[in-house]
Amino acid sequence: MSNTGVIIGVILTLICGIAVALPFFTRRAQAIDNADLAAQQLRYERILTNLRDLDDDYALGKVTEGFYADERKKLLSAGIVMLQELENLRGQSAIVTDDLDQQIEVAIAKHRQGEAA
Repeated sequence: MSNTGVIIGVILTLICGIAVALPFFTRRAQAIDNADLAAQQLRYERILTNLRDLDDDYALGKVTEGFYADERKKLLSAGIVMLQELENLRGQSAIVTDDLDQQIEVAIAKHRQGEAA
């Protein structure tokens, strides 16, 4: 076998390897995004639970009014920040989903045009 044949074989093997491996890397990125979204949702729910517990403790007289006001203010501001970050993450995943949906619709339209011709 000539050197040219070996080089062409190696190049074709690399191209095929990249084509096979590429979907695994893109799915991993989507899984990481979903994990980030779930973790952020969990943090937000934890803040809401802490806020409810603080309200219950104040209603039962377990905490002073000064402590209650300070902690409630901290939890509310932390909750606002978490909710904004959560909405940003949801917006980013919605953009990716909408873009994918649009690509699918375009491919279907092209396929139907090809059948009609």
